[in-house]
Amino acid sequence: MSAIMIALNTVNPDETEALKAYAEGAMPLIKAVGGKPLGRFKFQEPVVGAEFPQVVLAVEFLNAQVIRDLFNSDAYKKLIPHRDKAFTSFNVCISQAE
Repeated sequence: MSAIMIALNTVNPDETEALKAYAEGAMPLIKAVGGKPLGRFKFQEPVVGAEFPQVVLAVEFLNAQVIRDLFNSDAYKKLIPHRDKAFTSFNVCISQAE
């Protein structure tokens, strides 16, 4: 059963170079393991609630283990310093259709 990775992120506006380095490193890793981007969404207007990320990214993978393996890979771990600078909030979850 396929799995969807949902990333809920807020960008650090003072770290554009770190964001560029992270994106240039992460997207090839995602594609290399068969990730298929479903959409990147920017929040426009809150309706209910107060805590919202700036960006939501949804990517489909073959299964949940592929996502876990990606984030635990040595190649991804090398991107963590860029990620930690590039985002003030970075959350990822795995979702599956019911």
